[in-house]
Amino acid sequence: MQRRTFLASLSAVAGAASVGVPASAEHDANKSELDLVSGDGSHHPGPPRFTRVGEGFVNPNGNEGETRNDLAPWNPDGDAEYSWSVVDAPADATTEPTDAPVAEFEPDAPGEYTLALDAPDGTHELTVRVFDRENANDARPRIDLDADVEGDRVMLSATTEIVEDADTSPDDLDVEFYVDDRDSLSLDEGPAVPADLDEPVRVHAVAVGERHSVADAIDIVPGDDGVSIEYPYEPPEYAKNGVIYEIFTRRFPDEDDRSFDNIASHLDHVEELGADVLWMTPFVSTDRGYGTPESQGGPHGYHTTDYFEVDPDLGTMEDLEALVDAAHERDIRVVFDLVINHTADTHPFFQTANRTGREGHEKYKDWYRWDDFETRDADTYFGWSAIPNLNHENPEVRQFLLDVVDFWVEKVDGFRCDVAWGVPMSFWKEIYDRIKSHDSEFYLLDESWPYDVDQGEGQFDVHYDDALMEALEAAPNDAEGILDAVEERRYRGAHPDSVFMQWAENHDTDRYKARTSRSASMAAGAATCTLPGVPTIYAGQETGLDGYRDWMNWGDFDEELFAHYKNLVELRQNHAALQTDAELERIEYGANADDIVAYARHDPESGERVVVALNFGTSARNVRLGDYVETTDLITGEDADVESGDGHTDVTVDHAVVLSAAESADESADQSLAAPPEPSGGDSIPGFGVAAGAAGAAGAGGAAARLADRGSESGDDSDDDAA
Repeated sequence: MQRRTFLASLSAVAGAASVGVPASAEHDANKSELDLVSGDGSHHPGPPRFTRVGEGFVNPNGNEGETRNDLAPWNPDGDAEYSWSVVDAPADATTEPTDAPVAEFEPDAPGEYTLALDAPDGTHELTVRVFDRENANDARPRIDLDADVEGDRVMLSATTEIVEDADTSPDDLDVEFYVDDRDSLSLDEGPAVPADLDEPVRVHAVAVGERHSVADAIDIVPGDDGVSIEYPYEPPEYAKNGVIYEIFTRRFPDEDDRSFDNIASHLDHVEELGADVLWMTPFVSTDRGYGTPESQGGPHGYHTTDYFEVDPDLGTMEDLEALVDAAHERDIRVVFDLVINHTADTHPFFQTANRTGREGHEKYKDWYRWDDFETRDADTYFGWSAIPNLNHENPEVRQFLLDVVDFWVEKVDGFRCDVAWGVPMSFWKEIYDRIKSHDSEFYLLDESWPYDVDQGEGQFDVHYDDALMEALEAAPNDAEGILDAVEERRYRGAHPDSVFMQWAENHDTDRYKARTSRSASMAAGAATCTLPGVPTIYAGQETGLDGYRDWMNWGDFDEELFAHYKNLVELRQNHAALQTDAELERIEYGANADDIVAYARHDPESGERVVVALNFGTSARNVRLGDYVETTDLITGEDADVESGDGHTDVTVDHAVVLSAAESADESADQSLAAPPEPSGGDSIPGFGVAAGAAGAAGAGGAAARLADRGSESGDDSDDDAA
């Protein structure tokens, strides 16, 4: 695994202001020892943009859970002037961008637009392709862009796809190619790019049918041995096939030693479990640190009071540096919870904005969004009244937050981006470009409920999967739904390189075991480790905790549960058929209950295939499979409880079983596998269904609604779930 190095010692920024007395509100002093640039370093607003009539680029107050967008200069100078205009547009277009440096634009006619950004370093043109109105409930196509060098030309090619039950087939899809506006080049016929390039060229492509796809991009890069093709939206390999371990930072250490040092002392547990990405909830200065009552979510840290200092109750910056070093010694990467949607209402910026007559008031009131400034009613989400939303339409705010990004990018290995849907996608595009140009291995995970597939277009590597989380919630009554949820990714049109974080619980939810049963939680853990995506374990999930933000139960583990998760992680990391890119196959199986599901995973390259059977019920179930499975349970390494005969294999499943399978199970595809008899003493639920076709996942707004409900239960000041 690649090791990280720091450009400079963190000791220069050690120490922190005490909670409630944060550092100076001065924002224009560059706090980062690393000065990154976005794109080519100019104010050019980035890659071509794709939208549709009725959508556009808007960033309204409210609308919880909906992603925002806008048009903005990159590398913004907060003191500079910027303006937008339309240079070229379809004949029947009438709309203009709003009169602001960071503009909204709602085109009213389909076609290709050219917008101009007048900036201090000149005028920059941006292509905006607007498609006609679309039915957002229809399946969305996907595109995978590639290229081959043929003589003196680089020939572009694209693979398109759409789910089988869509009205449009891949053959009906058109493909449109666009050279990035920052590259002075026109496409040849074919389409093609000359191979004798002096500078890299980025090409974008989009598939168009009844709906348009998320765009894909490639970089054509000249070198001494000719041109090479790079894939800027492709995540690091470890991000695709790692295992995330989330800790609630202020409840993971021992109660009598609540420090970075103590957290570091428990990294052997993470290593033994087999996880290789450590996601830490916020550890910067906050007014929701130790001492925060349970009614306000406990000491969660999402109310930032200083972006450049660690919480002194956890230790110093040197202590954090030692923790990161200790993680790297164990080949564990550390992901920092980046909170740039809002600040605490005790942050000096908001305190200054909120008080007329205070020096800097007129400036800082424009750093926040307001529902009604006269009544000091700040824009917030879900009633999270103590965390006012930042105003990303202000270039000064973006300049400051880019300094925050630069400050942390050399101190950690990745960001989990809090309330990602609340920050405009244009800003995430700039952050992604800025970071990846510096370190392509940096990890970017978004928190979006429901996930927006457009965030796979050069914004994030890994995405929350709200559909699977909802399906796991319902699995004790409808286990087959977890397969529908995975297929929902294709139906929504997720970028082919997008990777999904698979989770049953985290710091914002009740424990899955408490919501269902211990046995169901073991099945859910097996699902997250055997479906195509990134398994995520929330500290305490593997040791038997029942409270969603309880202290870690050191010395009081559910040892059987821990062994189960340890075996699952090892299984996931050592079998090609369980890696993210391996195929998910629906199979025919027999069961006498709706809390049972079985499926296969297949790796075409190695030929490896496994069959997974999960039981989300509270008692053992018999599952009938074809006779192509072997008899060793790969989770435990021991013989499974199986009986074979008459072309089938019956396996008893307590919670999860994984079996190796023949390279091809086609022989069993036409068999009718009747439900086997239940184990003696087992509960029987009538009826079972062989796998159905792709279906819609559970309601996309459900997770966000639960957060809103939790906030309302705790009173006006309960901003505990702003995470």
